[in-house]
Amino acid sequence: MRSLEDEATLVAATLVLSYALAESAALDKLGLESRRVSGIEDWGARLLEAAAKTWSDVEGGLAGIAEVGVMRNLVSHGANEVDAKSHARLAKAGSTSHALGSEVVLDYDRVTLYRARLRSLLVAGGLGRPGA
Repeated sequence: MRSLEDEATLVAATLVLSYALAESAALDKLGLESRRVSGIEDWGARLLEAAAKTWSDVEGGLAGIAEVGVMRNLVSHGANEVDAKSHARLAKAGSTSHALGSEVVLDYDRVTLYRARLRSLLVAGGLGRPGA
């Protein structure tokens, strides 16, 4: 049982750190402060616009990126299930990935997917190169 708890902590920390690094890099490139944006959907759209790209250039598109942001927020705040605000945010982005009240579950494969989506957004936004 202890090893499962350790893995959950590790993958949650990996997601939170990966998100923070991606956000920091994007905001630095855009010359913005974090208080001037309202989530990954906002700073991601600005990053894509500056690079003349769209959400279709990003793995998972807007819905997939919104899922990353929502899961990061829920994990960061210790939530165990998808609340109404998070569910509405997902729905606004076109995601049907998590039902209202569904359990927040992170594992290695899911965090790997989320990190790939973050990387895809950064590459499309002109930060980094594919396959690097």
